[in-house]
Amino acid sequence: MFFASLFVVLLMLMTQICHAGLSGRFDLLAGLDNREIQTKAGFEEWLEIIYDQPVSGLRSGLSLALRQKDGVNEAQFYQLYLQKALSDSGDNITLGRFQQADALGFYSLDGVRFKFNGAVTTLMAYSGKPHRIEALRPVDADNLSGFDLYLREQSLGKLALDGRIGWQVFKQGVSSKRLNLGLRGKWHGVSGSLPRRKTEPSDPFTFSLAGTYLPDEALWKVFQVNLRGELDSDARLRLDYETFEPGTEMLTFRDRFYSLYGRDRQTQFKAGYQFNTDSKDDWSLSGRHVVREAGDDGYGGAIGWRHHDDRGMHLEAQLDHLSLSRDHTSSFYVEAGKPLTANMRAVLGGVLQYSQKHLMGDNRAVGFEARLQRILRIDALPSGLFFSALLSGIWNSRLENEYRLAMRLSYSFNQRSWESRP
Repeated sequence: MFFASLFVVLLMLMTQICHAGLSGRFDLLAGLDNREIQTKAGFEEWLEIIYDQPVSGLRSGLSLALRQKDGVNEAQFYQLYLQKALSDSGDNITLGRFQQADALGFYSLDGVRFKFNGAVTTLMAYSGKPHRIEALRPVDADNLSGFDLYLREQSLGKLALDGRIGWQVFKQGVSSKRLNLGLRGKWHGVSGSLPRRKTEPSDPFTFSLAGTYLPDEALWKVFQVNLRGELDSDARLRLDYETFEPGTEMLTFRDRFYSLYGRDRQTQFKAGYQFNTDSKDDWSLSGRHVVREAGDDGYGGAIGWRHHDDRGMHLEAQLDHLSLSRDHTSSFYVEAGKPLTANMRAVLGGVLQYSQKHLMGDNRAVGFEARLQRILRIDALPSGLFFSALLSGIWNSRLENEYRLAMRLSYSFNQRSWESRP
């Protein structure tokens, strides 16, 4: 399937005379990281190309990564597909290796996918072999088949609803099934409700339900209920109930020091209050009850502040604490970001954390992170060149110290028209 799509894409480019659009991105990454068992340094090159031929309804994509680490070279294809439009309403068929996002996470699938748009619904059906994408949640199976039915937003008086239902069948030695559900709603049109920002339209009341049910185990693997309500134009109340297991994605610097974050399966009930004292300052207060799969349970809370102005500068701070059985963790995080020029922006973050672990002992941690982003203007290049850099360090009193350096140079070329000839 994968090599068949490669052959079809190459044949299309070599034999057709057509006006088409070519767009994509090339990334060069260099990094140094000691967060794993041993320090690793290396380079990565990422390439993503989209070929679009609107007249014939053909579209193809290519995404790949090349890596050089510790003298080892490797390559991985994330996408190589051919898509054919079946109608003007958006119906299409996709063949090859393509990327997909659903309740399983974000992954690549070798196979076929059909998309059909109805008057109020969209049906997506697919089948193939899933592949894990680097640093994201693993998807391991010999075959994955399923469908997703999406209901576009429908108005019932002042209530607007949209939702989805999906069914998946895994085959990895034995078959397992998953039922995915989702529903969102908002109550609008109430007089006196005002958005907090001109750029942030809001609704007086919103809710969402989402879950993944495993019928073979009679178990809800994931279940979430979220409620949001505007108390007035300056304040919001939120209630969340969640049963979930976080993925294995690489955590951001901030998440690593968020004391309420946990890797294992857990249930949480959270209540939060968010308000703004003026057009530039937001405050938030929250408390939660946490029950972990290991049997530990406890309570946590957080207070946060965020300030931003019309010049693009932002400041934020958060203090949180979690007491879970005999373990206690407190963290204080600050961040500041500011445009240095019209084409460059810098962000600085810092953290202090104190942990008391029954099994591991006490640990004090101090950390920082610096991020720089810059758009490079080069007249000889028809599209954009973008540079970003990240430097972080963590010093621990009991655990190993950590550091990370990463740099990325990205070149994007978008919708460059060209004519392919034999």
